Amino acid sequence: MQPAPTDLSLLREAAASVKLVVVDMDGTFLLPGKIFPERGNELVARLRERGIIFCPASGRQYQTLADMFSAHVEGMPIIAENGANVRRDGEPLAITTLPRETSARVVEIVRELSAAGEDVGTVLCGEKAYAERSDTAFLDETLAYYHANAIVPDLMPHTEGIYKIGVLSFADPLRRVIPLLETLGPGVDVVRSGELWTDVNPAAATKGTGLAGLQASLGISPAQTLCFGDFNNDIPMFEHAHFSFAMANAQPDVVEAARYVAPSNAEEGVITVANDLFELGL
Repeated sequence: MQPAPTDLSLLREAAASVKLVVVDMDGTFLLPGKIFPERGNELVARLRERGIIFCPASGRQYQTLADMFSAHVEGMPIIAENGANVRRDGEPLAITTLPRETSARVVEIVRELSAAGEDVGTVLCGEKAYAERSDTAFLDETLAYYHANAIVPDLMPHTEGIYKIGVLSFADPLRRVIPLLETLGPGVDVVRSGELWTDVNPAAATKGTGLAGLQASLGISPAQTLCFGDFNNDIPMFEHAHFSFAMANAQPDVVEAARYVAPSNAEEGVITVANDLFELGL
């Protein structure tokens, strides 16, 4: 593993070839505390001036990501809901949903955990993000990710057309949440997407499949793609990007999967690497 920001041969190669920059949000582009970096919009504008496409890729909702990049969202592709909802200018490029029965079973599992004393909650991510919990602790952890949301008395009527399910656990999700979700069987992927969050995704949709579909629609190859990530749900992207960067704060498995390492999100590692590329003629 090479500390990429000091590897000039890598940077020169990237500066000469990159056409698409794909960036995870939490723990990668965003600063600690989920703060949008002051230089973030400047970075997107500089890339656009050079004809390079910037694409956020996140477990977050499409509308949330569109709001975050409102100054540049026109023409910007967005990989949302871990690749199950890929759009450009609101138009779908790739859409994958979970079977209604799977969504309903996840609701049941989380309700059973809650009844057993676990501090957990479910977010069904369709055209809106639907949740049953309305307490402050839950909403404080949820609303930043899901701008188009609805608190409902019963999730069961909203289990159709779901791109992704987020399960929030205030205790370690590895202890009880993930083992139970992994009993859902084939057709779904259960992936830890944050310290408190576990996502249930259609097995046919990952950030990697979303990126591959986007590359096909744009006519851009993996050799022309630069991506950044920090958590397990970012690993599938690395298979479709020659220039794959794990953040210095990334999970060990993510560092192992990436080709290179960028400075941490606290150090604005994405912007640091991009600025190095600009200096080399990107």
